[in-house]
Amino acid sequence: MSEVQERLQTARRRVEAAQCLHRNEFESDAINRLCFGVLESARALLLLRDLTPKTHKGTGMKLGQHFRNDVDVGLLTKLRQNREEADYDLWKSSSDEVEMWLERADEFVDASAHIVGRE
Repeated sequence: MSEVQERLQTARRRVEAAQCLHRNEFESDAINRLCFGVLESARALLLLRDLTPKTHKGTGMKLGQHFRNDVDVGLLTKLRQNREEADYDLWKSSSDEVEMWLERADEFVDASAHIVGRE
């Protein structure tokens, strides 16, 4: 299995973990897993261009430069901000909000897999 495929598989597993956490009302932890799931999916896309940014911010910037017409490039930044607030400032997300983030992360990973499949 290629590194791109491994990263997509990891992304999917992290989104699945977020769904489990959400079902058990661990909303902040679900946001954390979603953030890292989208990050892995973004990294998979960037590997298609031989890009390996070292930071979340760098990943988001490169994603915007290379895939802005293909995926929701702002999603990673929004999830990262929510994750940091949840981890460091005790921010709490509602169940409905986590449902929305779950749906958007799932769409992001699906879109990434589609792009990988056509490259």
